[in-house]
Amino acid sequence: MTEYLLLDNKYWKVVLHPDQYYLGRSVIISKSTNKHLSQFSLEEMKELFEVIKTLEASLRKAFDATLFNWTSLNNDSYKQENIGKESNFHLHLRPRYSHPVIINGYTFQDRNFGEHYERHTDEQVSDEIMEEITKKIKMCL
Repeated sequence: MTEYLLLDNKYWKVVLHPDQYYLGRSVIISKSTNKHLSQFSLEEMKELFEVIKTLEASLRKAFDATLFNWTSLNNDSYKQENIGKESNFHLHLRPRYSHPVIINGYTFQDRNFGEHYERHTDEQVSDEIMEEITKKIKMCL
């Protein structure tokens, strides 16, 4: 699976999530082995905040995102099959839209705008559309 890298900073990197049910859905991944938010240094947290600000601004500029849902769901790292495996702290970003957005003829529609985001979605788009989303976000960083 291709990784679509949006940002790569000293402490954090941002990749486009393969599920684009929410256009621009991304994951901010720590480069450290910290498992809890409280373990990060002030320098790491400062960079995380800058990444969040930059990413939100670029999604507003690129696609006119209306709002943002942020989550840290590190539950899977505690499932029996994952115990002992390395996992990095990460945040999920789901941009939300009050309007449709069309990219290369494909319409992205936030079908439950104003409600809690859908958790079990799987909207796979073509590599060409993933590349276009990546390009548009990076142009606005």
